[in-house]
Amino acid sequence: MHRQAQTEAEAVRRALTAQVAEVHSDLEYLLHQVTIIDLATARARYSHWLGANCPRFIDREGGELLTLRQLRHPLLVWQQQHEQGLAVMPIDLIIQPHTRVVAITGPNTGGKTVTLKTLGLAILMAKVGLFIPAQEPVELPWFDQVLTDIGDEQSLQQSLSTFSGHIRRIQEIITVLRDQSLVLLDEVGAGTDPLEGSALAIALLRYLADHAQLAIVTTHFGDLKALKYTDPRFENAAVEFNDLTLEPTYRLLWGIPGRSNALIIARRLGLDATVLAQAEAELEGERDDINQVITGLETERRQQETKAQAAAHLLRSTEQLHQQVAQKASDLKTHEQRLRQQQEQIIQGEIRAAKQAIAQVIRDLQQQPQSAAAAQQATQRLEKVAQQRLPSRQKALPATSRPPGFNPQVGDRVRVPKIGQTAEVIALTPTHELIVRLGLMKMTLEPADVESLTGEQVAPVSTKPLITAKPISAPAIRTSQNTLDLRGSRVAEAESVLEDAIAKAEGPLWVIHGHGTGKLRQGIQAYLAQHPQVAKYEFAEPADGGTGVTIIYLPN
Repeated sequence: MHRQAQTEAEAVRRALTAQVAEVHSDLEYLLHQVTIIDLATARARYSHWLGANCPRFIDREGGELLTLRQLRHPLLVWQQQHEQGLAVMPIDLIIQPHTRVVAITGPNTGGKTVTLKTLGLAILMAKVGLFIPAQEPVELPWFDQVLTDIGDEQSLQQSLSTFSGHIRRIQEIITVLRDQSLVLLDEVGAGTDPLEGSALAIALLRYLADHAQLAIVTTHFGDLKALKYTDPRFENAAVEFNDLTLEPTYRLLWGIPGRSNALIIARRLGLDATVLAQAEAELEGERDDINQVITGLETERRQQETKAQAAAHLLRSTEQLHQQVAQKASDLKTHEQRLRQQQEQIIQGEIRAAKQAIAQVIRDLQQQPQSAAAAQQATQRLEKVAQQRLPSRQKALPATSRPPGFNPQVGDRVRVPKIGQTAEVIALTPTHELIVRLGLMKMTLEPADVESLTGEQVAPVSTKPLITAKPISAPAIRTSQNTLDLRGSRVAEAESVLEDAIAKAEGPLWVIHGHGTGKLRQGIQAYLAQHPQVAKYEFAEPADGGTGVTIIYLPN
């Protein structure tokens, strides 16, 4: 019975296996696609968790900068989030396109090696489609290879010292090196005689500058710090060290070399004070000059950063103030437009009501028998309409409350209380009436119907006929006083200048606007066509500028 069951089970398995074999290729394709989707999903979820941003690959040969601001090491972020580690100190890497080698100097435990690892990891993350834990924009070149020599390669089994391990790894790097490679070297030239190690490191870095796209190295050799000043392909960077707290800040400072601060760090780590004192005595006089220079550079950099922060704060405050002023100006303009519209609506309503009342008076007058009494009654009704429908007349001060003595002359601006508008006196009649210009209209008014802009009434006149005062006409001769050169101005600016000039003019004005596109000429002439104080305007004679000059004539 048991054997029969096994036979049947094997038959079932064979049948199922045969069915699977028929779609084997489809299943393999499906597995491949699912794997691609799973990896893409994993990359997306990890990038989102890191708060990372999408990188953009740049062309350094085309002059673009490698830009990685606020770059963080992913493992340090994980440690902070899951193991309650210290806050991650981000670094800024902005490398010019002509730079081929960056020498990072500074104290031990200052973050030099972490900087190398963070950069190398960011490049590899971008190559496999991961986002980079850095601030936008994230811009970096494509590197075919990331070649590194980081850490101590000494080995008892292989009879390798620290120096030998470094040399073997560097030789492997040189063997596979290509033009589009990133090379990361930690403590280049270390582990041997400082003089020979420094010479070897300089030669190696010059070789990398010729054959690699970019090389980042850490070092304590002073000679490597000086390469920047003899070869523009080299750049210095330093990890910052706080002399007051005797602790590294893990900030990367560009353009200046760093101090190793070995004695300071040794003191912080508790090395015997007698040993430290003797070491300082040995170094006395040998390092003062270079350290003073570096200290001065660091101090100057901190001052410049402080000033830059203050300038940025001032700029932000200025921009905020500008926005507030612009907003208030916009609000005032909107409020002014709203008030003007309301005023116009009120005036139009009053005018319509007055017209309707006047039309009714005229219709009643036409229907009644024509007589002096009817005319007198109609006049009284019209006066009542004026009192009811013209707000400016309702609000006018009593005649006894306004000082008399105003004597209007041609050219004066007066207020017409009946309609609440200002006008310009253009003529005086022998019967003491005033002819005024109101916008594009001319009106003949009694002296009692006008007042000065300050509220003075017209002074009583004698029965003698008034002599019309006429301004003395200025000779139609072009001078520097009556010529305006508005070439290059905007239309709005030109209108403001014309308004002042017309108000002060005593004769014709010559306006030079040139030819150009014609927009300035059109704008000026459109403005003159609507101006109440302009009698006419025309182009100058060809000898006087032709169509590039407009002559303005004011009323006599």
